[in-house]
Amino acid sequence: MRILRTGSVLVFLLSAQAAVTQRPAADIQGIVVTADTNTPLPKVRVELRDSEAERVLRTTETDADGVFYFPGTPVGEYRFVAHRLGYVTAEYGQRYPSSPALSMTAAADEVVNVPIVMAQAGVITGRITDNGRGVGLADVVALRTAHIDGQLQTTMVVSDRTNDLGEYHLYWLPPGDYIVVAVVWDTASGVPNYVSPDGDDSNSFYQERRSLRAVLNRATGSGVAEGEAHIPVYYPGTTDPLSATPVRVASGGEVREINIDASPRPTYRVLGRVGGLPAAADAAPDGAPSTIIALAGGTFVTSSSRPSVRLYPQPGTFQTNTAQGPSAQVLPNGAFEFPSVVPGVYTLVATSGSMSARARVEVRNGDVLNANVTPGEGYPVNGQVIVEGDAGIEPSSFRVVLRDEPPFSTATYTSSPIAEDGTFTIPQPPPNPQATPRAAAPPGTYRVLVNPILMPPVLEPPTLPAGLERAYVKSVTMGQVDVLDQGLRLTSVSRDPVVVVIGTNPGVVEGRVATTQGTAAPSVWVALIPDGNLRFRVVHKAASTDAEGRFEIPNVPPGDYRVIAWDIVEEGVWQDLGFMRQFEDAGAPVRVAEGTRSAVEVTSIPAGAY
Repeated sequence: MRILRTGSVLVFLLSAQAAVTQRPAADIQGIVVTADTNTPLPKVRVELRDSEAERVLRTTETDADGVFYFPGTPVGEYRFVAHRLGYVTAEYGQRYPSSPALSMTAAADEVVNVPIVMAQAGVITGRITDNGRGVGLADVVALRTAHIDGQLQTTMVVSDRTNDLGEYHLYWLPPGDYIVVAVVWDTASGVPNYVSPDGDDSNSFYQERRSLRAVLNRATGSGVAEGEAHIPVYYPGTTDPLSATPVRVASGGEVREINIDASPRPTYRVLGRVGGLPAAADAAPDGAPSTIIALAGGTFVTSSSRPSVRLYPQPGTFQTNTAQGPSAQVLPNGAFEFPSVVPGVYTLVATSGSMSARARVEVRNGDVLNANVTPGEGYPVNGQVIVEGDAGIEPSSFRVVLRDEPPFSTATYTSSPIAEDGTFTIPQPPPNPQATPRAAAPPGTYRVLVNPILMPPVLEPPTLPAGLERAYVKSVTMGQVDVLDQGLRLTSVSRDPVVVVIGTNPGVVEGRVATTQGTAAPSVWVALIPDGNLRFRVVHKAASTDAEGRFEIPNVPPGDYRVIAWDIVEEGVWQDLGFMRQFEDAGAPVRVAEGTRSAVEVTSIPAGAY
């Protein structure tokens, strides 16, 4: 064994230290200022993160002049995130709270300047009344709205509970438009406490209050009479979220007198009958392990439970109140009753073993007495998945899913695992011959989804598994019917299989966005909008521009699109059909062919134009 002398070890350590010291580095300094007055902000926690903003590498805090430092930072690409209570979390490059951020490249021996603009959170205050009297312990929630897959979705941002005078104070609200909803509880509250300025419940302020004693967690409303219920009421006083008036909050602003009358609303009964059941005298007694259920056509099957019925409210409804209870008991003769249903549009779904049925129910100004449904066996669907090209992708990588169109619940019908030859069936076979058959899709119109490459749009699409990034649904047909364009209409058992063709050679859309003055437009959202024939074929794709106004959207299925960019816009708003109608002729058209790069120049739409 060779032994190093002390002097040799010292020389070795000094050499290693010198090598580390001589690594290329940059000195990063920056300043954090307010969005409304450009005033420097002290005591802001600033994080230096990797280029994907996933890992926090270093942290520091701004001094009295709003300045922060990251000296001796290794050469690389970084992002910078700033946090301070009462302000909206901000990143370098953001022009407004929900705009895209930018990364910064630190070069050797360079002094990098990083400005960050933080918007101060706002406030909404008001009073909740019940029959003219202030109601305490009512829940008030500021909701952000978005249209996902053509349906209104609401997200809780900040919540508060009223004091004994009915007053509430929603604070730490990021600038933007909100729908304010009030709930006077006839039972214990079911709304968690949201106080995060970023609109989530992931911080230490989150408290789940359902565990509190009901007497301390119940609103002090006036009570309800028979045929009444307290239900969510949206400002200025509607029970329909689509009719609510948005409340606009500016940076650091306070909006007062957002008062809501949350007095009880009338409720109505929904009565009906589940048809096709045996007579009451022949039905199995209560507590029996199974009941005999009659099918249309006179045949019988054994079901492990009695039929069930559920009411699904229209999408976007703030579902917190027991008056909107979704289920009702079915009597042996098939009769059922929902005793307290608030006005609205619902989908009634009846299930019985592997059978199901559904019907549209509108509750207006009186009881609904004939909500009758007859469950029947659904229609099985057979099909095949075909993967084009030589991409090494197996058909078994996918699952075919049927979803109601338009959607009214989270219920879907999923295929069996795809076989080696690409064949599949819907529904999946039961796990064993003795098991209850899985429900097949009842008559109706469905959207065909292919998990994981063609799923309902979301604001943040999930990362695809390795090897599937370039896969896309090229076509779905049943006989001569283009199912992607027209939807899958099930009216009878079809002899034609559903054929799903997976393409593996997508294109790329790239380009540059300029302002109306012709200068580069950094940090703006760019949306790729498919034409009508592609609306079920692709998920809306989007990107953000870099410091030079350039963008790239990879893995685009072939077809015709429009590229639209906005100076100021909420992420994902391009999924709102109402918003997009004003831009039918905007943007730049682009045609994408297989395996090609399509370049386009776009002018960003200024905020004052919409």
